[in-house]
Amino acid sequence: MSSQHTSGFRYALKESQIALRPRLPRDGARLLVASPPPPRAPIRLLHHRIRDLPSLLSPGDLLVVNNTRVIKARLSATPHGTTKAIECLLCQPLPIINPSHDQQCRWSVLLKGRKRIAVRQRLDFSTTATLTDSPTAAYVESHQHDGTSVLVFSCTNEQLLRYCQRAGALPLPPYIHKQRALDDKDEHDYQTLFATQEGAVAAPTAGLHFTPKLMSALYRKHVRVTSLTLHTGHATFLPLRAGQQHLPSESFALSASSCRMINRTRSLGGNIIAVGTTTLRTLETCCSSQGWVSPQQGQTTLFIKPGYRFRCANKLLTNFHLPGSSLIMLVRAFSGTPTIRTLYDKARVSGHRFYSYGDACLLSRQ
Repeated sequence: MSSQHTSGFRYALKESQIALRPRLPRDGARLLVASPPPPRAPIRLLHHRIRDLPSLLSPGDLLVVNNTRVIKARLSATPHGTTKAIECLLCQPLPIINPSHDQQCRWSVLLKGRKRIAVRQRLDFSTTATLTDSPTAAYVESHQHDGTSVLVFSCTNEQLLRYCQRAGALPLPPYIHKQRALDDKDEHDYQTLFATQEGAVAAPTAGLHFTPKLMSALYRKHVRVTSLTLHTGHATFLPLRAGQQHLPSESFALSASSCRMINRTRSLGGNIIAVGTTTLRTLETCCSSQGWVSPQQGQTTLFIKPGYRFRCANKLLTNFHLPGSSLIMLVRAFSGTPTIRTLYDKARVSGHRFYSYGDACLLSRQ
């Protein structure tokens, strides 16, 4: 990755502008709208609230949302033969290598203090739950170059997820977790209205702003909504590495019914609004060179950076992202460097709140 790609994606931010709680009600979050400027004209930014979305969209437009649900992926484990527990953060489910081992599951994880944990080391988990709800143990299969490790659990994936629900904790982003502890409010606040499919370790944060009242207003405006799934991984918070060409794989699924709605909206000239960068990446993964989507499921490693030609969505609703991240590169590719630089400068001086629980912007494709 060239220096020109990364240098434009860094900015200074006051710590006080990092949102530690969402605005209440959620649709009261501020919304900075960037309209595509005419040639050689100044970039135009409009100040709104999320609840103004119905007035900013047109009948026949389509919102595409991510219906992933954040799992309680932060677990406590004890290396066998010791008494000191360590933190284990689930990142991504992996295929089972031996199909006969159908009572096991493999996950990419982050282990605190992994340098002290050897390959083949056994990790013990709480056995206070019943055996059908507890992995009881896992062993370290390997340590990866990206800082993750691969664990093989002595249970099925379904059993592990049930165990997480009982014994795990929500994985709040590091910039929140280091300033305050997780509490009961986060159980609700860190899930979107659309969250039905378990598997994410980070919330698709643009979806956090939607409320039943806002959805009713959108339906009255004849703005339709459809969903897809992308299970957001931990890499959304990681800085980019020099020369990086792909992102760590993330599971996705786009149904035939959603494809029909998306393709029909496009054929009738309506706007397709991706709610969040995860949604946008999934649409682009499933899109033909002519701009039509087809039903697919699998893994995506798509890394969108300046120069990428978008084919599906023509608007993007998204929060304000970490400097130097892949998400900043995506929004710059979508709306252009001048627009994003002006937008972020305006958001910082106007006191907008940043990151997962922060405010949002509505971007148009350049």
